Amino acid sequence: WDLGPVTVAQVHDYLGKKWGLAYTTIMTIMGRLEKKGLLQRTPSGRAYIYSAAVSREEFSVSVVDGLLDGLVSDFTHPALSYFVKNLAEKGHQTIKGS
Repeated sequence: WDLGPVTVAQVHDYLGKKWGLAYTTIMTIMGRLEKKGLLQRTPSGRAYIYSAAVSREEFSVSVVDGLLDGLVSDFTHPALSYFVKNLAEKGHQTIKGS
């Protein structure tokens, strides 16, 4: 999102060297993200230009939804108890602070 449309080489220059990732590793990851619909790929000469297929906000909402669905599915009672307790505390703080 920060760089806008980029090539694998540009991502490697930006992140790969910093984290010690090989060019081919970044190429594989970007290919997988494209197959999952998170990146769009457009041919440009001998390379591809990748761009975000979803906004940062859409991605964040999707990750949180998946995490919460998993928690509620696998740990229904503890997860719901936590949410009710946490929301009650947050609601009480909001009312108190008003």
